[in-house]
Amino acid sequence: MKRLWQVIEREMQAQGLTAREMAQKLRTDPAQLSRLRGGHLRDLSAEALGHFLSGLRDSPAAQTELLAAYLSDKLGGRVSTQLANEVANGLRVAEDAADYAAAHAPTIPELCERAGLSARVARAIGILADEAPGNRRLPDLLVSPANYSRDATPH
Repeated sequence: MKRLWQVIEREMQAQGLTAREMAQKLRTDPAQLSRLRGGHLRDLSAEALGHFLSGLRDSPAAQTELLAAYLSDKLGGRVSTQLANEVANGLRVAEDAADYAAAHAPTIPELCERAGLSARVARAIGILADEAPGNRRLPDLLVSPANYSRDATPH
């Protein structure tokens, strides 16, 4: 993750931030940045990469550069920097808040993942929800256990 750290370090210097301040901006643990700087971090979770990208939302160019650096680090010498930049330029970073004015409502799996459910559970709930309009009993079967667990769980 050498190239990724170089982009973060350059942003820190450009903005005059300490490592702790940059970690806060990127919504990550300062120790994770330290491991990244020291070369002890071999990969990032999708969530961590998302935090890094959203932390740089004020600079789309920095977001693109960060994503290109991540791709270059992951693919090693198998991809040119130019190709990584082209791919990164073609990707969009999703914001946390849905753009309701543009009629983009989040899907049920997206809402489930935001609520902290695993991607597998979120997909399963989404599939069931997609089938619910065509099946009169399915909504009752889904809602009943949810109501039971809500009522049975002490608040």
